[in-house]
Amino acid sequence: MEKSTPSAAAMEKSTPSSAMAKPTSVSVNMKLMIDNKSKRVLFAEASKDCVDFLFYMLSLPLANVVSLLKDQKILRSLQRLHDSIVDLDDSYFQLPELNRAALLNPPMSERYRGRVTLLPEDALPPPPPPLSQRNFYRCYRCTSISYFTDNPQEKCPNCGRVMATTILYINRSGGGGFVGYVKEVVSYMVMDNLAVEPMSPISCIALLNRFDVKNVGFLEERVVQLGINEVIGVLRATMQQSEAVLTEVFLKDNNKKKRSCTRSSTETVTYQWRNPPPPPPPPPPPPRTHLNHIVFGIAGSANLWETRKEYIKLWWRPAEARGVVWLDTNVTVSDEDRASLPEIRISEDTSDFPYSHPQGSRAALRISRVVSETVRLGLSDVRWIVMGDDDTVLVVDNLIRILNKYDHTQYYYIGSSSESHIQNIFFSYAMAYGGGGFAISYPLAVELEKMQDDCIRRYPGLYGSDDRIQACMAELGVPLTKEVGFHQYDVYGNLLGLLGAHPVAPLVSLHHLDVVDPVFPGMSRVEALRRLFESAEHDSGSIVQQSICYDKKRNWSITISWGYVVQIIKGVMSPRELEMPTRTFLNWYKRADYTAYAFNTRPVARQPCQKPYMFYLSSIKYDEESDQIMGIYTFHRDSYPYCRWKAAPPDQIKSVIVMKRPDPNRWKRSPRRDCCRVLPSGKESILLLSVDECKDGEISAL
Repeated sequence: MEKSTPSAAAMEKSTPSSAMAKPTSVSVNMKLMIDNKSKRVLFAEASKDCVDFLFYMLSLPLANVVSLLKDQKILRSLQRLHDSIVDLDDSYFQLPELNRAALLNPPMSERYRGRVTLLPEDALPPPPPPLSQRNFYRCYRCTSISYFTDNPQEKCPNCGRVMATTILYINRSGGGGFVGYVKEVVSYMVMDNLAVEPMSPISCIALLNRFDVKNVGFLEERVVQLGINEVIGVLRATMQQSEAVLTEVFLKDNNKKKRSCTRSSTETVTYQWRNPPPPPPPPPPPPRTHLNHIVFGIAGSANLWETRKEYIKLWWRPAEARGVVWLDTNVTVSDEDRASLPEIRISEDTSDFPYSHPQGSRAALRISRVVSETVRLGLSDVRWIVMGDDDTVLVVDNLIRILNKYDHTQYYYIGSSSESHIQNIFFSYAMAYGGGGFAISYPLAVELEKMQDDCIRRYPGLYGSDDRIQACMAELGVPLTKEVGFHQYDVYGNLLGLLGAHPVAPLVSLHHLDVVDPVFPGMSRVEALRRLFESAEHDSGSIVQQSICYDKKRNWSITISWGYVVQIIKGVMSPRELEMPTRTFLNWYKRADYTAYAFNTRPVARQPCQKPYMFYLSSIKYDEESDQIMGIYTFHRDSYPYCRWKAAPPDQIKSVIVMKRPDPNRWKRSPRRDCCRVLPSGKESILLLSVDECKDGEISAL
């Protein structure tokens, strides 16, 4: 239905004075929560009036918004459209006064009339005529049909009769006026992007967590007033699609300058939830652990001393290291040995300690007390006590690397398990095996010394020394921290399979060297280890670290155990297979098969053509010009079964040259195998390989 609309003058004349009372443009307070570190408003605490106005902004006619923002140089096209309506001649309008006023100053919602608007009087749209001052009419006959009009000459759409019967308009608000949009029972939280939600302590805490506020000392609570300039700023920021409206209005410098010219003001108050000042920064970490911070306790036997002392000479550094070899009885020591070996002492008598294991030796009692006897030496500036047997060979630089991972002022018990699953079941997976060596932080060693004698009296039925140490650690509540570079080597036979596929971890120790083959064939055990230690002198962190690559032209798989051996295998084997140790060794329990190991293994060759061709290190040197270590690996002749594969036989290679840059920082990075690359050598009898840290995107591709 179309309705006749009175002129603006008629509207003004028919409106009583009470209805013409215009809302007052004032300001309301908001309480901002500001993060001074990130210079942003996190949220604002707003009253009902403030939230009512923010909601009312959605009902503002676009013409009023354009009028308010006419000096802000935004909405320029709409401003031009607004100006066109102002400038257009009356002759082009259907009803000039009515149409122009309706477009430029649309009527304000009557429901909001009388509330605080925060808008200036000249920006307020005129009110529509009150419904209570207007007459409405219906058809006297068609009472069941809901048609009504404000024109008494209008005809009923249903029956065609004139709609002249007057009807009464009833104001359902009860005369109390509009009370706003939201209730006043709670305060409200206005986000920086103007999202509104009820406020509660839990919601505030959740917001602080969401904004990752870790130090409430940077928070400030500031009371601000939302006046006309702030309203314009809010409108401007929303029109510019800002997600930080409150920050732009109240914190930006340009907005601060504008606010200084208005009656809006701010006051800063102390944030009520402020924590005490942050604690001072922690002290810097202690200097790195060096060899002089370690004391070695070496358990030995006089019966085997003449043989075992040669193992100790391989790794002992007389001018730097501190430690004691604890023997059961006196031995003769030459001047040469005295200059190249640790101090030798005799362990205390343990005959009054009970021991009841039927198959063990009472020497376990003496050896387990080496920790306590070493602590009682009273040496200064000690951070770690490191235990080992006289046939334990240590890579000292790698030991220091491992210990620097841990805080020596805390309780640490560091070592590793046996290679034999059966051994670990009989003893414990939670035990550090003494032959492989283990490290105890000095504070823990001091605590152990206080209770060890009483502790070992409680366990007469245990077999060895290391399980007695672990039993006392259990009473102290200190678990084993495993480092897989400590090697007990509870195996027989050839260590090639284990050293050729070493875990991606520093090699720390070797043990049971008297019962396994020399690591290099054709040499004595000590001579073979001495050659291995030549590689460690050039790059101890990389010793026996595995690299895998492929010679695709000759269809070879190549695995390098740096400083030890290169293996060439016909055909293609995946890295997943090649990083698995080959079964060149036997279990400590000789009746057990490969299922009794504590790790995965694979056969040396799954079929005859895949028997590896071995190239053992023969010499190594550092080349200053290229800043690389050059290792020469010589072919080890062996018998090979007949193979029908057409792949080139690797025995045409007489030597392999491996080039590698020293990498002292490799264990400061995350564990990863080095990458190797096949390089042109210019000779059919030489294979040239390069080993280095993997580049971005580089993989061991099949």
